[in-house]
Amino acid sequence: MTADRRRIGVATVAAAVCLFVSACSASPAPTASLESSVVPPASAPTPTAAISAFMPTAAASVASGLIVLGDGVDGGLGLWRFEAPNHWTALATLPAATGIARFGDDLAISGRASLELRPAGAPATAGTPLPMKWQGPAPTAKIVALDRSPNGAVAIATADGESQGYWLVAADGTLETLQPAPTESFTPLVAWLDDTRLLVLTTDRQQASRLAVVDVAAHTIKPSMDFAGVRVFALSADRRYLAAATGASVYAGSVEAFLGTGQPATVAAVDSSAVVWGLAFDPSGTQLAWLSGMVAPDGLVTSVREIGYAKGSESWVEGFDSPAPFGNAMAQVWMP
Repeated sequence: MTADRRRIGVATVAAAVCLFVSACSASPAPTASLESSVVPPASAPTPTAAISAFMPTAAASVASGLIVLGDGVDGGLGLWRFEAPNHWTALATLPAATGIARFGDDLAISGRASLELRPAGAPATAGTPLPMKWQGPAPTAKIVALDRSPNGAVAIATADGESQGYWLVAADGTLETLQPAPTESFTPLVAWLDDTRLLVLTTDRQQASRLAVVDVAAHTIKPSMDFAGVRVFALSADRRYLAAATGASVYAGSVEAFLGTGQPATVAAVDSSAVVWGLAFDPSGTQLAWLSGMVAPDGLVTSVREIGYAKGSESWVEGFDSPAPFGNAMAQVWMP
C-alpha cells in the first residue's frame, strides 16, 4: 500500500469534503419538516450534570439505525435517522451542533465548547450537559470528534480550519491537553482502544497520514508503519474491530490487523473522483456504513450517498446504497 505523500492539513479536509471542521456548502438538499417526526419537540435544558455524567449509564430507549448530523432539517442542521435500505427520517434540529458520537446507548452531541448527552430514543429532547472546566477561556474552535473510554474519560478533538487541538476530559470535567498530540491529522479523530490507549491519525516525516496510538499514561505516541494514507477511521463499539479509508479503498479487520499482525480485508474500492467519510460500525461490528460524495472541480462535494456493507463468510458484501436527503453531513454513528 503506497503512502499519501501530499502535504496534509485541516484546510485540505475542509476544502475537499467538509469533514467536521467546516460548514461549507454543497449541492442544495431537500428540506425535511419535523412535523411528522415521532420524537417530541425540544424541551428546556437541564441543569449541568454531576461527575457521574461521563460514566456509562443503564440502557435507555434508543432509536436503532444510523444517526447522521447533516443539513436539510427544517432548513438547517439537524439529526437524521437512516434505516436500510433507503428510509430517512428527520429527527431533530441542532443548529449549534458540531459533532456526534455514541456513548453507550446515549447520543453524545458536541458544540463549540460544550458536550451534551441525549437518549437516542428522544434526540429532540434537550439532554444532560456534561461538565467541562476549561482552564482559561474556552477555545473558539469547534469540538469535531469525541469518544468515551471504558472508565468514563472523554477525549475530544477541536479544529477551526487552520489548527487542531486534542484534549482529555476527566469525570469531573477538568480538561488537559493531550501529550503528545498528533501532528497535522488528515482528519481529527479520537477513539479509545482501552482506558489508556487512544487511536488517532497523525502525519509522519514523509507526510504520510497514519494511524497512531497515544498512550495517555506513558505519554507516548506510536504510529503504525504498516498502513499509510489513512483519511478516516472508525472503531467498533466493543473496540475489537477497525475500519479505515484511504483515497482508493475502504478496509476493515481486527485492531491487530491494522496495528500489529495480520492484514485488514478490503471492503470496497473508492472511485477516484469520490470521497469517503463518516465510517460507522453497527453494534455487532459486522456491518459497516459510510458517506460518499463526488468531488466537483471546484472542490465541492455533491451527490452524497449512504453506503453499507455486511461481512460475509469470505468477503464484505454491499447491503445498501441510498441517496442522502442532505448536501452536507458532519458525522454519523450507528445506534443499536
